[in-house]
Amino acid sequence: MPLHPARTRPALECLEARTVPATFNVTTTADVVDPADGKLSLREAITKANTQNGTDVIVLAAGLFKSTLGGLLENNNANGDFDVKGSVTIRGAGAGLTIIDGQQHDRVFDIRGIAPGSIAVAMEKLTVRNGDVIGNGGGIRVGNADFVLRDGAVNGNRASEYGGGISNMDATGTGNITLVRSTLARNSAGNSGGGISATGGVGTALTIKDSKVRANVAYQYGGGIRADDATLTNSTVSGNSAGGLGGGIVGGGVTMTNCTVSGNSTGFSGGGINAGTVTLTGCTVSGNSARTGDGGGIEADFATLSRSTVSGNYSGDDGGGMALGTATLTGSTVSGNSCLNTGGGLKVTDLGTLTNCTISGNLAGDGGAGINFENHGTLLHCTIAENIAHLGNGGGVLHGLSGTVDVRNTLIAQNLVSIFGSNPDVSGAFASGGHNLIGDGTGGTGFTNGVNGDIGGTAANPIDPKLGPLVNNGGKTKTHALLAGSNAIDAGDNAGTPATDQRGAGFARKKDGNGDGTFVVDIGAFEK
Repeated sequence: MPLHPARTRPALECLEARTVPATFNVTTTADVVDPADGKLSLREAITKANTQNGTDVIVLAAGLFKSTLGGLLENNNANGDFDVKGSVTIRGAGAGLTIIDGQQHDRVFDIRGIAPGSIAVAMEKLTVRNGDVIGNGGGIRVGNADFVLRDGAVNGNRASEYGGGISNMDATGTGNITLVRSTLARNSAGNSGGGISATGGVGTALTIKDSKVRANVAYQYGGGIRADDATLTNSTVSGNSAGGLGGGIVGGGVTMTNCTVSGNSTGFSGGGINAGTVTLTGCTVSGNSARTGDGGGIEADFATLSRSTVSGNYSGDDGGGMALGTATLTGSTVSGNSCLNTGGGLKVTDLGTLTNCTISGNLAGDGGAGINFENHGTLLHCTIAENIAHLGNGGGVLHGLSGTVDVRNTLIAQNLVSIFGSNPDVSGAFASGGHNLIGDGTGGTGFTNGVNGDIGGTAANPIDPKLGPLVNNGGKTKTHALLAGSNAIDAGDNAGTPATDQRGAGFARKKDGNGDGTFVVDIGAFEK
């Protein structure tokens, strides 16, 4: 007989009781804890979510949710601020419709993970306002969590220490903070980070996308933002103020793409940005002020700018536009900035490298109205014009302490000094790489008219480069066009030049600007 396999009967095993992510629909705007009332408040929903596994969702309808259960130093969500201890998404009906109000008796939310990055908390389509705390994080304190604010607002909150709006400045502060399509406005901090303080150390990054940080105040540093590592995209930082450093932003590393930093102010240095390292691409830094210190727009140890504009900033000392240690500028314009001392547009203390840049219309109370290089510098295909130095030397470029400034295919002309100054275009030691146009070479060594393609004038006979006004001639930044008959047209050196002029894609170098049949680059940032 054929053998049959032994039959087995499936066994059922008891599994431990488990919970899964849940959705809690809040049914009352009142801040109550009453299991018998048949309603679910925001506080009750948070308490339930704190006991669940996974990422729960709390749904809030339009309405004003006031925190009315007063109390301080309580961390189990019984009263005072809303204590969030588990991963959760709190979702409203819109930032202008769902408002959570702290009533100025405590911070609004306290996010409390048990270990670095142990929970993930998101808030969407709601406003957090009127938090007031002795400590950090007037609106939201983030501890050991990754936090996201999406399509929301944190407005009108106060903290006596760090992060008027949002902070992770505590021993349990590690975790990333992300803002997307959100607003931080009218928050204040007694110490630093009026809008937000994200300085939890290793493992903490601040990311801001399509958002606004405006009209926040910090008594010391970072009127809008204080962060160890901040990355901003398509965002605006405006109208913030700080008593010390960084009216808009103070940080270790700041990276910005297609952003605007405007109208910020500080009592000392870095009116717009004060940071160790700054990287800007396609950005505008304008109308910021450092009342008594350096860097009206930016003060930084290292700065890299591409296709960016720094304009209309002011400093009470050096670097009206920027005061930098090491600077690399490409395809950028620095214009209309002013300072009481040196470097109206830009002061560089260590090494500055500028390619395809325009420095125009800056004002210095002393010297170096366009640029003050204290040590080493390189200028390639730049236009430096219409800058004014009052009491010192070098209306265009001042080179000071040591080393030289290497200059090639660059136009420096039509700069001015007052009757108390001298050397309107260049002052100091320069090394010509050839093919420069210097309107008045008096005071600058290294340039010889007719040698190695250099075109140089004198005080008695300065050269007019025939420049158009500073306007948008195409591309991301403003430039001075070369007008017909300019000596700079087709007078450069083709070797080693950039593929485009300052305006970027679509504006190639090596064109026949004077119609003689030969493709030769122009001198300066603009190619005719």
